[in-house]
Amino acid sequence: MDVQITGLYCYPIKSCAGIAMDSCEISRKGIHGDRQWLIVDSEGNALTQRKYPIMACIQPMPTDDGLVLEKKNGSSVVSEIRVIRPHADAPRTSAKVWKDTAEGLICATEANQWLTEAIGAHHPLKLLYYSAESRRLPGYPDRFGEDATHFADAAPFLVVNAFSLRALNLMLENKCLPLVDIRHFRPNIVFSGLPGFAEQHGVSLKKRNETLKLKLVDLCQRCAVITVDPHTGTRLPKAVPFAELAALNPMPENPKAPGFGMNAMLESPDQTGNIAVGDIWEMSFKN
Repeated sequence: MDVQITGLYCYPIKSCAGIAMDSCEISRKGIHGDRQWLIVDSEGNALTQRKYPIMACIQPMPTDDGLVLEKKNGSSVVSEIRVIRPHADAPRTSAKVWKDTAEGLICATEANQWLTEAIGAHHPLKLLYYSAESRRLPGYPDRFGEDATHFADAAPFLVVNAFSLRALNLMLENKCLPLVDIRHFRPNIVFSGLPGFAEQHGVSLKKRNETLKLKLVDLCQRCAVITVDPHTGTRLPKAVPFAELAALNPMPENPKAPGFGMNAMLESPDQTGNIAVGDIWEMSFKN
């Protein structure tokens, strides 16, 4: 069945604000530049919006030699800093990303101090960069193995059906609860053309008239990050939409947890290609 790409998103720093794109390059590591930077605490633990929802208001913008970081209050920029990509001889350190261990180059002190203040942490933070020489040791190598993306939780791609969001918002509207937008779910690829949650029966997505093909691995179990308002960096009242999504689309083996979006990877690790909003892809389903 044909579907159309309606949105593409990259997140240069894990758990910070994303960037909407018209087109992008993809490889086995996901969208080019996706989650190639990571903020860690003094023990090397990855910082996320689960503990620091204000990270949603840190907007990274890629430059030729690194990033520009903006802390936003709504549409206003409160402060900003330019971050230069660390050189290959910069100090390295290990980071914990769920059950995986990944290494990165430590960025300059000024960037680390700026982030510590912008996030409001009570301990020093560090910004890491995943270089060409960096390695990631997966805790569950049979799932994504070397395809695990830089500093992402696991999957190289998160693929989301726009009509699944529509189904959720219809439920929220009927309950007189705040509606949510696609940014709450931090997808990489958004498509339309299927009924809500029909993507969970799919096995692959193939770009029309090309060999580029994504394997749909499993349903993504969602956490408290979906309750963070991406515009304000605060949690929605009553932790909307966590419980509502869990009731509408529970994880098969954990019915108290909500599922939304499909973890995906390239079928062939050697593939690369370009994808764009408006592209037509063909979804194959389980027999």
